[in-house]
Amino acid sequence: MESSEDRDSRAKSNVKPFRFKRSRSPSTDGNPSLPSKRSKSSSQKSSSRGHHHHHHHHHHHHHHHHRHHRKRAPEHTSYPESATIDPETAFRESLFDALADDEGAAFWQGVYGQPIHTYAPYRENPEEGELERMTDEEYVAHVRAQMWHKSHGYILEERERRAKEHEERKKEQVERDKYRHEAEQRRKMRDREREERHAWERSIDEGLSRKKRRNLEAEWRAVWMSYLQKWQDLTNPATSTSKLSSLILPFPVKSLHKSDLNAAEIEKFIKNAPLTTATPDLQSIIKIERTRWHPDKIQHKFGGLKREGGALDDTVIEDVTSVFQVLDRMWGEVKTG
Repeated sequence: MESSEDRDSRAKSNVKPFRFKRSRSPSTDGNPSLPSKRSKSSSQKSSSRGHHHHHHHHHHHHHHHHRHHRKRAPEHTSYPESATIDPETAFRESLFDALADDEGAAFWQGVYGQPIHTYAPYRENPEEGELERMTDEEYVAHVRAQMWHKSHGYILEERERRAKEHEERKKEQVERDKYRHEAEQRRKMRDREREERHAWERSIDEGLSRKKRRNLEAEWRAVWMSYLQKWQDLTNPATSTSKLSSLILPFPVKSLHKSDLNAAEIEKFIKNAPLTTATPDLQSIIKIERTRWHPDKIQHKFGGLKREGGALDDTVIEDVTSVFQVLDRMWGEVKTG
């Protein structure tokens, strides 16, 4: 049994340039205003016959010879100037005229610049998959569409090319936007990780700094407690004369020793004093220490002591004066600043 594919193939292979076997009479579609195509009017034919009859006797032999060798020029449709022809109707008539014979096909090919009679009137049935014949209206629309496509194919190709380029640019833009978005996300992630790392490092540094500061504060607190305790022992009336006879002043430096005595160490010592209710700020601390280290006060307290080598020697007085001068300068700074 022959399959549907074999029938389709056989039907397509048998398609030839299509010719409608129909009259080129202007009566198509019932429009009386359309004249016949490529034919002379009756008046023209009558006039021609009269002319031949008038000259038949004298030129019979000449005319007979002329008709035998002369080929009649192809004629085409001629419409009166007053006739109003619908473009759809005109195209339909020209199509079927071209399909009727080769003369009409050649004429209308010259008019349209391309053949209009070469399109097969068949189409594939989408449901049955077989070829079926188009109706006249379907065929006219099909031919018109094919001719337009052939004449304006470059326009369609240009549209398709531009549409393709637009889609490609759109796709490239989407890819660029996606890449930028991903790059931005990666940058934000790196910034966030960097900030978290810095925050962690700052917390570690701050923790270490706090610990170091606490240790340093505890260290200075112990130094100041020792410093104040030594001065309390020197000024306590209960202190034995033997201790006073070997007087060693606790100097305001971290080591409390005379060997480390200089202006920088004195300032560091004073500025690291622990704050208490009696000394809530740096000014109160400097005030007390400035009074403590006044040379006249030191001379008054310890100048009368009998000690090995005599009373306070000049070297001790010079050291006391040096301490007082630093404290007096600091006092002036905090008072004016």
